[in-house]
Amino acid sequence: MFLRWKWLGLAVVLAGAACSEDTTGPGDPGPIVETSGALQLERFREGGTGNIVPVFAESGTGFDAAEVDSPAAVNDPNRVDPFLLYYEASSSQSVSTIGLITAGDPTLQTIVTSRMQVVGLGDPGSPYALGATDPTVVVDARASENPPVRGARYKMWFEGRGGVGGDESTIMFSTSADGVTWGEFFPCSGFSNVGFASVRVADPTVVLENNVFKMWFEAIDSREGNSDGPGTIGYAESANGLTWTIRDAAGNEGAAAGPVFSADGTGFDALGVNAPGVFVDTNAKTPGERYLMMYEAAASSVDRENRLGLATSSDGLTWSRLDLPVLTPSSDNLSPLPFDSGDLEHPCLLIDPALDSADSRWMTLYYTGDGESGGSPNRIGLAFGRRQLDAE
Repeated sequence: MFLRWKWLGLAVVLAGAACSEDTTGPGDPGPIVETSGALQLERFREGGTGNIVPVFAESGTGFDAAEVDSPAAVNDPNRVDPFLLYYEASSSQSVSTIGLITAGDPTLQTIVTSRMQVVGLGDPGSPYALGATDPTVVVDARASENPPVRGARYKMWFEGRGGVGGDESTIMFSTSADGVTWGEFFPCSGFSNVGFASVRVADPTVVLENNVFKMWFEAIDSREGNSDGPGTIGYAESANGLTWTIRDAAGNEGAAAGPVFSADGTGFDALGVNAPGVFVDTNAKTPGERYLMMYEAAASSVDRENRLGLATSSDGLTWSRLDLPVLTPSSDNLSPLPFDSGDLEHPCLLIDPALDSADSRWMTLYYTGDGESGGSPNRIGLAFGRRQLDAE
């Protein structure tokens, strides 16, 4: 199935609506590069130098002084600033909260709303008193009905950290009319007895389809010293975003359900799969490619340099993976050393319908990268390409 895919890395004009074969303005990624086989995406590059650079980095002061992580990008065409990037922010005191910037283009070069903290820590004793991490946001177009019948337009879920030393994780939920000011956050139910996630449920990604919220999440079932063990990926559904039922491909529910995607024991994701980012391609020509999942993977306990993989599904429950990663860390032989030469993590995939054609989809991938051996903090990168649907 996967041999019919081909990707073209294309340069983006900053207006966000046109492509150019060879542009060198500030922020342009460079000339067209055709790739196939491993389905490598073209990274964002600095205009003039061609260096691989992040599109968003730490501020040096304030709530995101230390690093930025876990991008959750949404495209809301009803706004003058349609691209919203939510992210996990770390302060110099290692306090994790959630920030937001908005922009007029997917490369985030035309900032409309400067970085702001939209979710701080919860009150002492709350499920997110020690951290708010890994956000995911849905734009609920149903809320635009007159009169609105589905509540606020924006829905957010994130992983709250509480307990002793932040060891307890809880998926939190809230709504917002404008994507900036959020109401009270409530703990989601249905995740307290996950048989394959005895340590924690983390990194949610949510889509809304046919009036059902669908969540894929990272499930951790073991500890290695002070760190999480390898992950698997689970799936849950909800009618209201707050009460969830875990399901699997075999039809099991709740505590009886198992993961829907796991490490395959060989290759680049032999050790574990983590941090899913799922997009539903409603215009997919092949049913088996309706759901696209990017995920973070490691090969072994020795080779734990994280790469990004891609899997597809017709129902979100049974997945087929590519044998090779679609994005790997940049070479550590380059000078200057790219920001993402160490690990790639937390993928977030968008498809921009405005740039679609009859036989291709314009793909935009936001991800977290860090430097070789911790040489630089987590920063947010961008890669893009055109997915050819009719290539054989």
